[in-house]
Amino acid sequence: MVVLTSADDLAADKVVLELGSLGAPVLRFDPAREPVTLAASHGPAGWHGTLSTGAHHVCLEDIGAVWWWHPSPLAHTSLRPRDIRDWAQRETVAGLTGVLHALPCLHLNHPERVTAAQNKAGVLARATECGLRVPATWIGNSYASAAQFASGSPGELVGKALASPQISLPDGSARTFFTTSLPPDGLDETVESAVHQVQRRIDKAYEVRLTVIGPSTFPVRIDAHSARAREDFRADYESLSYSVTPLPTEVRQGIADLMDSYGLAYATVDLLVDGGGTWWLVDLNPAGRWSWLETALPDLGITTALAQLLGGTLSPARNDRAVEACG
Repeated sequence: MVVLTSADDLAADKVVLELGSLGAPVLRFDPAREPVTLAASHGPAGWHGTLSTGAHHVCLEDIGAVWWWHPSPLAHTSLRPRDIRDWAQRETVAGLTGVLHALPCLHLNHPERVTAAQNKAGVLARATECGLRVPATWIGNSYASAAQFASGSPGELVGKALASPQISLPDGSARTFFTTSLPPDGLDETVESAVHQVQRRIDKAYEVRLTVIGPSTFPVRIDAHSARAREDFRADYESLSYSVTPLPTEVRQGIADLMDSYGLAYATVDLLVDGGGTWWLVDLNPAGRWSWLETALPDLGITTALAQLLGGTLSPARNDRAVEACG
């Protein structure tokens, strides 16, 4: 199998070690650090040839899985001038990733499916079709429409990022736009400066971070013990506690249907549980990280399940029935 990831990714280190214990051969490389040689030909039987990094190589037709785990950008070529170099860079990325995309093997996850599942608006719509509850949501840049949404029912609102929450600052530093409380009367004309996402705030009792690997689910309850963590647990990891929690059958089935509709074998799902016991889906991440959960709960088993899926000892199948409602 092939693993594309950064050289210093500790989670990938653990999975590769686990794969070694299963006897699964692995070609791991960091596109930013290692020169890659591709020799691929297409014929009636599909793509065949070799992928090499240094002294290591693999036959394309022997690749049983590709794990796309936060790979670094491909290293720049040495061509000059810059416009030629940039063109060559784009061609190299298109060729290398294009051939790997086309291999008829397990992809965790296929980049095209990741792109589809990163559409926040699409996920909310499809989750509802799959029988899952999602908070009332507004997306737009119309102040009049935003004010109408805010006045539609009592309660607070929250603002959330639609793409990356990382904001680059002029001095080269960055900050994170965490989920932020918005009082109903706190919206103004600045809404018109960009498209925003606003949701009804769920009065949560606790959160659940669910990791899904093929048919296996790993639900972890997260309790927040500070105001910042209750707003967004990413803002204060030191104030969190973790425990394994049951997953209601209807939630499990809805998430299985949602993931199947996107063709995902792996994802993390963020859920809120309110005081009445209702579960609300607020995010689906087809490349979400899990290692911090195993640091808190060492016996969780996510790394092992991931290695088993990549190594072929765990089937990616979840449902025997066809998915229609949310396909």
